[in-house]
Amino acid sequence: MSDNREFEKEEDQLTDTEVVKNDQEVVEDDPFGPVHEEKEEVTFSSEPVYYGGFWMRFWAYLVDLIIVASLNGLIVGGALVFIGLDGLTFGIYSLAGLVSAIITYSYFTIMTKILGQTLGKLIFGLSVISVKHGKLTWGDVLIREVAGRFIHRSLVITNVLYVVIGFDGRKQGIHDKFADTVVVLEPRKSRRS
Repeated sequence: MSDNREFEKEEDQLTDTEVVKNDQEVVEDDPFGPVHEEKEEVTFSSEPVYYGGFWMRFWAYLVDLIIVASLNGLIVGGALVFIGLDGLTFGIYSLAGLVSAIITYSYFTIMTKILGQTLGKLIFGLSVISVKHGKLTWGDVLIREVAGRFIHRSLVITNVLYVVIGFDGRKQGIHDKFADTVVVLEPRKSRRS
């Protein structure tokens, strides 16, 4: 009985227009019935969060492509030629292409998981965070960096999907939406001490 009284007291304290249940906001006075809107933001600190926009992410990605191309040139162009396996093919696939893809996906996946950012994002003060957890899990990173990038690269037209970042409220690309991640600007440290 005492549990029911406490529940009734808590329910009375809520307003008539909204009830909060299990991290969902339910708006009761909608003419089409209750609308469930999930709360999206996680509070990480008292500082405001600024999302990384299209152009900053674009330049960071170009830096990352230069780094990956350099790694591929050293490993694929150097090691495979030295070993003599640079011309090895499997139907339409080559060993050089396979190694290049592994290096590229590994770079983005490992850097994003360990540091929360690639070297390009580090230079531009950007980092990737999970909307749900704050810290990235391996699942978040694999969905974002492997599945998401594969979708973007699978067809030439799918590269255009990066433009979504410029129009989305949280500056999320399609790969960010799949993994429920956002790219944010890192807080800048004051030079005054």
